[in-house]
Amino acid sequence: MSRLTHIAHVYRELFDTSAWHRRSLVASALAILVMILLPAMRLIPSLEEQSYIPLHYNIYFGIDRFGPWEAVFALPLAGIVLVLVNTLCELVWFHREPVLSPILALAEMGAQAALLTATVFVVLLNI
Repeated sequence: MSRLTHIAHVYRELFDTSAWHRRSLVASALAILVMILLPAMRLIPSLEEQSYIPLHYNIYFGIDRFGPWEAVFALPLAGIVLVLVNTLCELVWFHREPVLSPILALAEMGAQAALLTATVFVVLLNI
């Protein structure tokens, strides 16, 4: 059995047996989709005349970070990288540490929720 076939087999077993992995994968996919569509629908139509937008707000200093509007899509990119790294970690530790798989899935959902919240606040900052 080749290495790629073995990885596919382990992933299929993980996906079939771990409800937490399925839930976290679906929740992460939905969160990433919202993180891509929300700025695309709310910010891009109003950015023809602006090259830099506020990207961070601090309660002490107000708006303290500006950047190109494309930087808004760094958050969904971070979410995609998180899903890939987390899935790889779950594949590696699925048989060795079965308790770790649900913990990683919950941590992924929490991180995706934090990224989604950050995206919503960046969009609200620019409306």
